[in-house]
Amino acid sequence: MHGQCPIGKDSWCYYQRALSCGKNPKEKYKGLSNEVLNMIKPTYLELCTKELLTKCLHGKTQNSNECLNGVIWQRVPKEVFVCLKTFKSGALDAVIQFNDDYKGCVEIFKKLNITPGYFTLKSYKHLDINRINDAGRHSTPNVKQRRKILRATRKKNQCFRE
Repeated sequence: MHGQCPIGKDSWCYYQRALSCGKNPKEKYKGLSNEVLNMIKPTYLELCTKELLTKCLHGKTQNSNECLNGVIWQRVPKEVFVCLKTFKSGALDAVIQFNDDYKGCVEIFKKLNITPGYFTLKSYKHLDINRINDAGRHSTPNVKQRRKILRATRKKNQCFRE
């Protein structure tokens, strides 16, 4: 288990530190039982296949269908402290929009006996149409290729700066 840890007296690994001092290191915990290891090992090996791991190399594994967290953080940014009630309200609003677009907000208004006005309905419809158009445009092969090139260029430039 400690084969990947740095060796020597200055190692952060207690096991390797003890070995380098000539002591017999004691395990701090026994680890998983063989029964549990045998159950999870096939899944672990499947997740460690080279083909699957190469898909994650660029570090951006989230696609547009998995962006609920992004919608939540748009409403309630991580950088700004808010109370739990505000966070819950923002998260609920994000879930409604994520599942039902802005028309979900109109349904909430109706449940609260609030009649949305003409401009509210028009702007919500406009926002939904723009979101769908943007998603369609961002998923075209040309735009994806362009993003890939820009990402590679940024990485290359970043390597030169360091």
